[in-house]
Amino acid sequence: MAGIDGSDSALGAARWAASIAHRLGEPLHLTHVVPERPSSNGTATATDGEAALDAAEAAVRAAQPEVVVERHIEWVSPPRPSWNCRTPHA
Repeated sequence: MAGIDGSDSALGAARWAASIAHRLGEPLHLTHVVPERPSSNGTATATDGEAALDAAEAAVRAAQPEVVVERHIEWVSPPRPSWNCRTPHA
């Protein structure tokens, strides 16, 4: 599995993960995580994720064309703030 965010580092990670997947004879899972926004339908963000996955898949196919690639976009809720703050008592 390689996490894909559209960066050059993510493309490098995808190529490295593809070499491991090839050696093990396993599929490579490329995953992009999108923060879920309650006030938005998320269309632009999902489109950006697809573009990042397209670029990563192209990099993988150029390096390891025989590797099976599975693509995933995961929608996650943003973390909630922690209100359990402890302050020292005098």
